Amino acid sequence: MSMSSCTRRSHSHDGKGNAAMVQVLLQTGLRLDECRQMMLSDLSVGERSGRVIVHSGKGNQARTVQLSASALLALAVYLAPQWECREKTYRDPIYTQRSAHLTVRSIISVE
Repeated sequence: MSMSSCTRRSHSHDGKGNAAMVQVLLQTGLRLDECRQMMLSDLSVGERSGRVIVHSGKGNQARTVQLSASALLALAVYLAPQWECREKTYRDPIYTQRSAHLTVRSIISVE
């Protein structure tokens, strides 16, 4: 796959990132800021289950949250093209906005 097609695929506004974010928020009960701060290194995905480690939860307490099958699928669909193009690394935020973390305001405005 050429780099130009990778760039077009990963930066297209096809809604996969929004769908993944909505699924994660609905299925896990994460707070907006917790979802915004999720890093790839916080994900642990098995064959049939997954979980995310929340480092800066309420009261700065770390906790582990299980991911449902629908949240895992939505994340896989969203992240797969970026992994193919090697645009994401282990320490990158999952949800970005021009190579930076999303803001809570941008999450609230998701349509």
